[in-house]
Amino acid sequence: MTKQKNYQYKSVLAPYIEKYITERRLMGYIYNGGAYQLKRFDDYWLSNGYTDIHITADKIEKWICCLSEAESKSSHSGRVCALRNFCKYMISCGIECCIPMISIGEDHNYVHILSKSEIKELFDIVDNYHPAVESPNFIRLADEYPIIFRLYYCCGMRNNEVCSLET
Repeated sequence: MTKQKNYQYKSVLAPYIEKYITERRLMGYIYNGGAYQLKRFDDYWLSNGYTDIHITADKIEKWICCLSEAESKSSHSGRVCALRNFCKYMISCGIECCIPMISIGEDHNYVHILSKSEIKELFDIVDNYHPAVESPNFIRLADEYPIIFRLYYCCGMRNNEVCSLET
């Protein structure tokens, strides 16, 4: 079971963020991702020296823009969505807020289905892998790679599911 992560919020918005997260969790959501994004927003609010609780368009303009070229559309969307939902909560508390209404779009993932020769080449490399460093930990991992990759590729398990398996 996933544990709830708790962050310390320090801006003037902190009490509202904490109440909002508590409300989301009481509704049955783990809400770790949103809590993290609101922690980042709280830091943004502090670093810009905002001392009032009114979230206005000019104050969040930099926040809702893409922060870097390395930020994926899904990360950007998650960040903006967390703020949008928090602003709706603030309005329900009677506090005037601007709700960001931008649409980010989606990342496009392209699927490549491996041919039989590519699959054979992949497993040959995995099966014959030897670490450059002769450390017991690296050798142990090298011994586990054939199993990990077969579970991942042949059984349809997700990367985090394979890595979370216990002996």
